[in-house]
Formats: sequence, C-alpha cells, structure tokens
Amino acid sequence: MNVRRYAGAALAAAAFASLTVVAVPSAQATSRYGCDWPYVCFYATESSTTPVAKYKDLGEQTLSETAQRALKVYNSRNDDRVKLWMFNQYWECVNPNQAKATWSGKTTPHGINWPMKIKIEDAAKC
Repeated sequence: MNVRRYAGAALAAAAFASLTVVAVPSAQATSRYGCDWPYVCFYATESSTTPVAKYKDLGEQTLSETAQRALKVYNSRNDDRVKLWMFNQYWECVNPNQAKATWSGKTTPHGINWPMKIKIEDAAKC
C-alpha cells in the first residue's frame, strides 16, 4: 500500500507542477501618439495620432514623400537621437521620446522648409 500511496503522491505532485507552469507573454513597449518603440513616426497633422510613415533603422535614409509632407515627427526610441536633414540645408534634431513639428511647408527662420532625410544615431541627446 505504501507503494500506491507514494505513486499517487508523485502523480499528484507532477499534475500540480504542470498546472503551475504558466506561459508569460513577452514584454511589449508602447509609446505615445500611436508610435510603438523603436520607431520614428511621421504624422500628417500636428494633432494626429496615426503615423503616415515609420522608420527604425540606424543610419541615414531618404524620407518618402509622405514623410516629407508630415507636420509632426515623434521619436519613440529611448536611447537614440534623430536628425532630420531639412530642405534648407541644416540638421534639425529630435531627442529620444520627443515630438516636434517638422515645419513642412511653413515659413521658418530658414524660409519654407521640409525634412528630406532622416538619420537615426546611437546617441542619447542632441
């Protein structure tokens, strides 16, 4: 009888152990303005929360026409700054987790302007 008791206890322990194993979902980071980490998102209007273009690769890239016409950019990255090469030949910088107007089609101290390229850099601040 002791063999049955030990076998039953072992079976119960195994069943309990299988019940306590729980799959843990992977952590997901969410950001503001509907822009998930690790993207840099562009928006058609300054109040929009739906991105019209997204970029995530480090380095320099030419922006799509949609991104060039955007009126706001948001950098959801935690440790990387973003530089925008503006039509009027200067870099505009966006810090991590910062939103900024892109001045697309607006008159600025540099004249009428819009972003042409994006450069995502492994640097914490502008």
